[in-house]
Amino acid sequence: MAEAQDKYQHQFQSQSPPFPTQEWVQFFPSPSPKSPAGTAITTTSSAKEDEKVKYMISTDPSLLSLSALDSAFTQEYMYWVKPLPAPVLKDMIDRSLCFGVYRCSNSNIANDNGKVGVGVDIDTDADPATARNMDATTNLTQIGFARLITDYVTFAYLTDVYILPEYQGTGLGSWLLQCINAWVDGRGEYFRRFMMVTVGERAENYYQRVMGVETQGRKGDVFIMGKKGKERGSAPNTSAKTGPSNHTPRSRIFVLPYWFALVETGAAARTHHLRSVIEDYHRQGRI
Repeated sequence: MAEAQDKYQHQFQSQSPPFPTQEWVQFFPSPSPKSPAGTAITTTSSAKEDEKVKYMISTDPSLLSLSALDSAFTQEYMYWVKPLPAPVLKDMIDRSLCFGVYRCSNSNIANDNGKVGVGVDIDTDADPATARNMDATTNLTQIGFARLITDYVTFAYLTDVYILPEYQGTGLGSWLLQCINAWVDGRGEYFRRFMMVTVGERAENYYQRVMGVETQGRKGDVFIMGKKGKERGSAPNTSAKTGPSNHTPRSRIFVLPYWFALVETGAAARTHHLRSVIEDYHRQGRI
């Protein structure tokens, strides 16, 4: 047992994230103890306030549980991934912007007014007198996860999204995507594209509704989805040359772990590349 704990002891040695850690706190209905594992739970509108449970989403990598991720990666509902050796899993987290979803065991997460913050970004580098105060006895249980592969400036690719089956049906999944959306929408004027891949029309409709993404391409049940960054004016031109015409098509292809994101101007060229890349991934057995 001790060896297993040491195997997944997570202590980051990488540089600090380029942006302050963000956290969100919200109440959701308590999971039903009668719901069998592996099935979505259902809730009723008559749930009492004292039946609500406090949850937190944080981009703080030090809170993540490698053993929780390793366990999730072995489950059938995460069919696109496989368990990774502990050093590789650490590298994956180090090189991604991760959103951990946690169940809080008590009510000790409060803002400077002593009230629970709901859906509020919290800068953990802020003045300790005004930052969130987490009591030493607060116990966080990781029950969900998502990560962005991003350069923090121009693009982001969403992958490895999950909420444990026994916590599904409470709204936690939509809240997680809304928090990710808030991060994406908060990027600067140079942010160009958010991308993701999903499977099935039901998932396509869900991501369209919750995140506002559009379908960029399709091969069978595989959907490539994304959205452009907010237009906030053009970047300053630092080149002395006039450069090519604004109508000149340009391509950017990003090949990423497990899946891929492709951004291309020009509908015909985009469709051609989407089909060829998806076919290659099918032949390789990667999708």
